[in-house]
Order: sequence, then C-alpha cells, then structure tokens
Amino acid sequence: MYNIVLCCVSAVSSSVMVTKIKEACTRDNIKALVWSIGEAGLDLAWSEADVIMLTPQVRHLESKLKERQDRRIPVAVISDKDFAAMDGDAVLKQAIQLIEESKK
Repeated sequence: MYNIVLCCVSAVSSSVMVTKIKEACTRDNIKALVWSIGEAGLDLAWSEADVIMLTPQVRHLESKLKERQDRRIPVAVISDKDFAAMDGDAVLKQAIQLIEESKK
C-alpha cells in the first residue's frame, strides 16, 4: 500500500489530480491511499506519507522539504506538463518510483 500526498496552495487544484490518480490505481489494481492537502497541512502529512508530490504552484517548498531528511520521505514537484494535462498515470508512476527508490 502506497500513501501518496499531493500538496498545493489550498488543496483545491490538486483534488482533480487525486481523482485521476485514484482512477489509475483502480484500473491498474494498485493499492494506494491518495489525498491532497494545502500548504498549511504539510506538517501533519509527514507521519502518514510515503511520498509528497508538490503541484507546480508550490514548487518553492521543494528545497525546504528535502532538508527534512530526518523523515526520509521523498518529495518531488509534479511537472507542469503532467499537472496541466491532469495525467494521473504519469504522476502515479513518478510517485511509486520515488517510494521504491527511497526503500533502497
């Protein structure tokens, strides 16, 4: 089971992406919990997340979050292209790859 958190400014724009990722999970029989949070909810998400995916609007948080190595949770920015297209398949693939790489 993968725990995938999407973070945007207020968790509104990422909600559509969450739906697209959940559809990809169902279609590909991947067990995952996927949810979105606003920037203010990041501290709470750390304890549950396997990966934190940032929308392009909050890309400025990436370096700050990566400094929190005590948690060893991968953090990445969703590409502008994938976010604009609401490509849940691509974002799911990216998230799973980051999770698996972090286990090595």
